[in-house]
Amino acid sequence: MNALTFQIHLLEPVLVTQLGGGDPNSAVGFNFIPGSVIRGALIAKHLHGAKGDATDADFRRLFFDGTVRFLNAYPRFQTGERMLPTPLSWHVEKDTEEPVYDFAIIDDRDLKDDESNKVWKVVNEPFCWIWDDDEGKQQTEFYNPVTQIKIHTARADRQNVTEEGSTIFRYLALDSGQDFAGVVLADNSSDIDCIKDILAENPILGFGKSHLAGYGRVKIDTVKPVEGWKEYNPTDDGMGGNIVVALLSDAIVRDRKTGAHVASIEQALVRTRGLKDHSNSDIRPDLKKAFVHTRVRGGFNRTWNLPLPQTLAIRAGSVFVYEADPVLRNCLETLELSGIGEKREEGFGRIAVDWSWAGKINVEPPVPSNPPASFKLEGESAELTLIIVNRMMRANLDQALVKKINELSLDRKGMHNAQLSRMRVITRRAWSENDAGLILQHLGGMEKKPAERQFKNATIDGESLYKWLEERAGKPNSIRGLLSEGFDKTPSVGGITPDMTDDLALEYTMRLIDGVLHKAIKLEEANK
Repeated sequence: MNALTFQIHLLEPVLVTQLGGGDPNSAVGFNFIPGSVIRGALIAKHLHGAKGDATDADFRRLFFDGTVRFLNAYPRFQTGERMLPTPLSWHVEKDTEEPVYDFAIIDDRDLKDDESNKVWKVVNEPFCWIWDDDEGKQQTEFYNPVTQIKIHTARADRQNVTEEGSTIFRYLALDSGQDFAGVVLADNSSDIDCIKDILAENPILGFGKSHLAGYGRVKIDTVKPVEGWKEYNPTDDGMGGNIVVALLSDAIVRDRKTGAHVASIEQALVRTRGLKDHSNSDIRPDLKKAFVHTRVRGGFNRTWNLPLPQTLAIRAGSVFVYEADPVLRNCLETLELSGIGEKREEGFGRIAVDWSWAGKINVEPPVPSNPPASFKLEGESAELTLIIVNRMMRANLDQALVKKINELSLDRKGMHNAQLSRMRVITRRAWSENDAGLILQHLGGMEKKPAERQFKNATIDGESLYKWLEERAGKPNSIRGLLSEGFDKTPSVGGITPDMTDDLALEYTMRLIDGVLHKAIKLEEANK
């Protein structure tokens, strides 16, 4: 198989949005770089700003008729290989990460009694690499591309900043600093040379959307033509009388009679032409079981400035298990090279036959080979993110405050509710005026009075309530230690950390005092 391999290094976050993100004020990107995006970027570089002629035979051969196929760029494994979508037939026991059981290979009856009663879940990691260790056992390592969330503001009039005309939205994109492995396949080696010339001098290209907002810049390097390239390492062990087909990319398949898109690949196998001994034979595969997910795929044509039609696609990683048939196997060996279904020039329809042979697979811990570059939000994004993380911090502090008040042990020892209510009024005034000294002033005015004796006799966690109030009002910032659990739960986003100001510390100190005094009043009412 004639192939051109290359590495894609993300200089900026890359956002290639997928359909069905849910929230209309957000855009969720793919966790890989679609082949259609790579093809579009190469067409733009090939034309150098000119308009392409769709009637030109060479132009159509390079980019449109399927002779040249631009595969999806998947994460690059630490040894340089292109990782592949994790099969949906792979399962692990709930609340564990290993080992992996391939239900396309094994049945429930193959499991031991203690294993058949377990609760299973599909492996969540989207990409994997499979190899055999020195002992001949199959191993795998998973990878989940790193993503980032950025918050943006859309305005109807960018020159006139108003609250009414602004909308906040967010992008979930591939983070910068990661490496992806790209591949271009061609029936003719001369076409590989043409694509190599386009990628000469390691160009910097733009992938996806929002280039003016700091997205999409990537660098192409390590461009290398490879003869006899293989997309995966097939096994020679046989599959116990079955043929297991796994999709290495999304596939678009239509029903031959109705023309509707279907969630199975049988229609792509029913009639296969070009086989020497079976050029007119109908392939009727006997499907035994399948593990299938689907999604809607679309796109955008920048020349037309219009969205492309949306189609139902069988999701990458879907697995189909068929009864062994030599005619079917010959058919699949042919389709491995060209792919199945529609849009094969954009990397759709890639398949693997008998890729994994082990029913039980060991999992290697991931080794980070290219950690993403750190980033720091600036400007308006930083301001909006600060508002969000401060709100998150307040939510966590509110929970920690309620928990702390409930944990404190109170003993009123005959204190009157009038004294507690009076102190609550002073506390709320100190909060509104941002002056904790009002509490200290009130305590000082109790000297040698019955009120002072009541506060000194009452205890909180074995300490005098009078002394406890002095410490809280005298050192409002000590609330940071009392409510540390709330601070620990608040994350940092894009280098933006929550801002615990002195005013906020005084607010939560006053709320703590008020909550404790309110609790003391409620205790008296409960005892009546």
